[in-house]
Amino acid sequence: MKFSAFLLLGLTLLSAQLRFENPKKGEVLYIGNGPYQIRWDFKGFHSPTSVKLDIFLGESCRIASALYLTHKSFFWIPKRNLCGGLNEGMYFLKAVWKGGEARSPLFYLRKIPLPSISLRPDSPLYRVGERLTVSWPALGKGKGKLSLWEGGRLLCTLGQVPLSSGSITWEVPARCEGKGLLGRFLTLSIISGEKEVARSEVFKITGEMPPVRRRFR
Repeated sequence: MKFSAFLLLGLTLLSAQLRFENPKKGEVLYIGNGPYQIRWDFKGFHSPTSVKLDIFLGESCRIASALYLTHKSFFWIPKRNLCGGLNEGMYFLKAVWKGGEARSPLFYLRKIPLPSISLRPDSPLYRVGERLTVSWPALGKGKGKLSLWEGGRLLCTLGQVPLSSGSITWEVPARCEGKGLLGRFLTLSIISGEKEVARSEVFKITGEMPPVRRRFR
């Protein structure tokens, strides 16, 4: 009886499988960019709704913990100072749960292939009204447009800046050209002509959400 129970437990653990769908083999993720969606599929778990995962970059750099298996995804920004500092190279993700683990295909982490716009203080989160120093290296002659982006979508233009090295003080707004910024993952870019010539790392703006307008009949 004990042997049968042990055998059944062993078969249950062996049948539980998790497969990473993203990132894909050979895919390139950029340090400081994102957020990237990490996705997985699974089968063979006896009680999947109660299973929690820890996700690691490589063997020991934990990037998420206690994720429910049934959520099937989470969003991740590979920040450059993660786990003592990220370097360019080939990596894998590892999912660990009680009784098992699974690895993703190998993918690449690369630096953003553009000169960096620096924000000081350096933080992934900024509050509305906070004053930041935005600086950039020498990018050429003339002027460019300092713009705010969400992923590959232009949200607004903050103004013109010299392409020679410089800095400005920026007060974090809640809105820009009529678009709400709270809760968005954003980057600052400098555009010269039609070309992006510098980019910041991803950050998020936080603050109080505006009150909900109620309609009364």
